[in-house]
Amino acid sequence: MGIKQRIGLYYYKAEVKKKKHRDRRFTPLENAKLIGVVFDADNDVEQKTALQLAEILRGQKKEVLLMGYFNAKKFPPNLHIAYGNEYFNRTHLNWAGLPVHINLKSYLNTTFDYLINISTNNSVIFPYLMVKSSAKCTVGRYSQTFADAYDLMLDTRENDFIAQLLHYLQKIG
Repeated sequence: MGIKQRIGLYYYKAEVKKKKHRDRRFTPLENAKLIGVVFDADNDVEQKTALQLAEILRGQKKEVLLMGYFNAKKFPPNLHIAYGNEYFNRTHLNWAGLPVHINLKSYLNTTFDYLINISTNNSVIFPYLMVKSSAKCTVGRYSQTFADAYDLMLDTRENDFIAQLLHYLQKIG
């Protein structure tokens, strides 16, 4: 782990301490109205999973806002941004590699019923987003290192993440 990653992890842990006693609320999926999904946009499988999940949830009359991260200084030239799909890149990170851009702050201040991290990337960026968010409930893949970032963690294989996520969110409440 490099110095930037260690510093980022330090700031992540500081945010966890600040948010330790936040009000967690598990809303039954049928009553949820607004859902956020963050993902690694460089990973084609994750991008496809995010779009599939958004399509399923929008079919259930949920408003879904996607936020994808590109690990580059410029966005790909063929990037198509549509309503509900936003992206950020390395220029939106501070010197410690943590998200600071105004669009991200606006996204994190949104009170999602669920904020779901589908990323398999072990970077501190995604758990940091979860800790900084105003979401009622944060959901992500199992991670021993970043367990404090999530209210619900799923230990699943790549190909059944959506099925497991929907199964458990429907059981809640």
